[in-house]
Amino acid sequence: MLAVDNHHEFFTTERFGAECLWFDHGFVSYNFINRLYKKSLSKLELSFECCSEITYHREDWPSDISVLLNGIDLLTFLSPGDFGGRRGRYTPKDWYINSTQYGLLYKITIDKNGTFLNNTQVSNTTIDDFKLDTAPPT
Repeated sequence: MLAVDNHHEFFTTERFGAECLWFDHGFVSYNFINRLYKKSLSKLELSFECCSEITYHREDWPSDISVLLNGIDLLTFLSPGDFGGRRGRYTPKDWYINSTQYGLLYKITIDKNGTFLNNTQVSNTTIDDFKLDTAPPT
């Protein structure tokens, strides 16, 4: 079922089947259970598809996207546009054709050497800076 601009959807059990998260301002917060407590972690990778957001779509609509992890500012990158005009590979079938259709794939890697966006180092923040092995589960 397509639920457009309904923040109550974040609290339903059906949220686990979401195919698209769409908003025009604000942030997304996702909590993970820390099952790594008292265990060594050498690398963490996050991957996601995203783009800018404007009504309908506009491929020349840049937006800054910031990523924080446990309150630590990892990076800010420029999303070049809001992509549409053709269906994306994973665009839900009932998604309005004149809306955003797809984003770009991003991969963030945090390891002992720093933080990387799509294999390019963007900061010196390392996996050890998060102290995941000593922080109790929350």
